[in-house]
Order: sequence, then structure tokens, then C-alpha cells
Amino acid sequence: MKTIDISVIIPNVNSSLITTTLDSLAAQQTDYAYEVIVIGRDDSGLCQQRDDIRFIETETPLSAGANRNIGIRESQGRFLLFTDADCRCNADWIEVMGKRLDEGYKMVGGAFDFPKTNYWVTGDNMAILHNLSPETPAGEVDNRVGGGNMGLWKDVLLDLGGFDETFRGGQDNDLAIKLLKAGHRIYFEPRSVVDHLPDEGTFKWLCRHAGIYGRAGVALIERHPDFYDWQTRKKLWRFPWLFLAWTPFKAVQQATRVFVENPSWRKYLHVWPAIWVFYFLRRTAIAGGVKSLLENPDINK
Repeated sequence: MKTIDISVIIPNVNSSLITTTLDSLAAQQTDYAYEVIVIGRDDSGLCQQRDDIRFIETETPLSAGANRNIGIRESQGRFLLFTDADCRCNADWIEVMGKRLDEGYKMVGGAFDFPKTNYWVTGDNMAILHNLSPETPAGEVDNRVGGGNMGLWKDVLLDLGGFDETFRGGQDNDLAIKLLKAGHRIYFEPRSVVDHLPDEGTFKWLCRHAGIYGRAGVALIERHPDFYDWQTRKKLWRFPWLFLAWTPFKAVQQATRVFVENPSWRKYLHVWPAIWVFYFLRRTAIAGGVKSLLENPDINK
């Protein structure tokens, strides 16, 4: 029986782009022996038509974290790579990620690129992925990962308990923080690129996404108050109305930083308002949770 070095795990809920993802994985140029596992729903039969993957069907649609945990349990590789069903992996993705993991890094995060055609999708991607672009410097990082492009040692991931399925967003950040607390290192590798190819994007979609990220930020602080230096942060946030009043100006700074960090994106400055909207709404969602943070006895001892 062939020994598998790397298992690629993909959560899927009826993505119309899954064929693009799987084709990119079939074309990988690597010396690593790898398997591809797709977990979730495939009502259109796009996965079931292929014999180059393992498809694990769930009875009902599950969260990305739940699907990933199933994939972890079913995997054979010593390294686990994760991407999403709306991504296309560069031809050397597995090779680059595998070599970094072989160097001893227990977690490796890669870069994201994306088409810049849909206005709201571009704004959303730029806001979320500005520090995960191919222009981001390589090196050891503290929590710079994205669930659609990351790799881990399987034994370490099992020791950490896999993905926390109670998180709707922020599962990758929660996992990275737990890994850092356990004394491991994370490496960001900008040469390991996947193209993020979401096939929808409206103003309403961006607003909903920003809210999810804001609420995830609150949940991460509740789970890891020491990592986010809550004792200092709560002094600045003790007046929720002031936090909210400062939000439009903070969003200006954050949206501007996106283009400072990524010079090649400056040709898309017309997207700045969409990025501002994302940050404004994300911070507004955080403001909605500030009171609960201030009243939480477990993090305010």
C-alpha cells in the first residue's frame, strides 16, 4: 500500500467551483505522495464523478470546521493541507507547503490572490486578506493564517483537538493561537498561493460577512483574553459608545493601510469605499459585543 505524505482536506457545501479546485490539485507538480479528501454535500454530483479523490458525504450541511474535523479523522498523511471549495491552488502549492512543514514548522500559512472584477467581492477580499497577499513578507508570524490555505502536522492538530466547531468564523485564528500557546511556531509562505474565487458578491453579502468577522473577533477575545491583552484593551473599550463613535475614523485608517501594505493594489483605489464599509461594519459588530466582554467575569478577574 502506498504511503501518503500529505492529505489535502476540502470542506464543501455544494460549491459550483469545486471542479476548478480539484483540477488544480490534480495538476500539482510535487514529489510528495498525496491524497485529496472532500467532505460535505455535493448535490450536483461534481465530486462523485471523479476517481482521483475521496468524497465523504454528510447527511446534512455542516460547518467548515465540522467537515474539516471529519477529514482529519479520515486522513492518512502526516501533514494536512487545507483549502476551500472556491479556491484554485498554484501548481507548486503542495510542494512549497510540504517543504516548509518538513523544516519543522508545525503550521504554515500561505498567500491568497483573487480576481478583481466584482466590486464587492474585491473589497471583501482586500479587507480580509490584505496581510495574506503574495506581497506579504515571508517569515515567522503570530497568527497570520487563512483557513483556505494552510498546512499543519497531523499529530499536532490532533493534540490541539482539531477545529473548534462552535466558531462560525475565526476557527483558523483560534487554532493558530492554541498552537502558539503550545510553544510551536507558525511560518507565512507567500510563494504558496491559492486563488480565492467566490462566485457571489453583493453589498448585502459583504455586510453579512463583515458582521460574521466582527462577532468572531469578540468570540476570540473571550476565548483568548491573554493573547489579545484584554486587561489593557478593556481600559480603552470601557465606554462602548465612545468605541462606536471612533469606529468611522478607525475604519478609514484600516482601509488605507490595505493599500499601504500592498502597493500593487493601488490601481484599485476605487474599491476603497467597499473596504471602508467592511471595516466599519466589522467594528460595529465588535462594538455590539463590547458590553458582554466588559461584563464577563471569566476574563475580568
